[in-house]
Amino acid sequence: MTSPLKHLITALAAALLLAGCAPGEGGPPHPGAVNPYSSGGFSDPGPNYPDTGR
Repeated sequence: MTSPLKHLITALAAALLLAGCAPGEGGPPHPGAVNPYSSGGFSDPGPNYPDTGR
């Protein structure tokens, strides 16, 4: 005996929990990611990448 109200409350609770994960900065990209800020070349990693040593 499950009521539609119980399903609705469960769905709303799950939506609220998942919505809390959405906002905010994504963090730094992984080292193999394509860098849209780079003007090209290995020695120009761009602003979001660590220094390559060259």
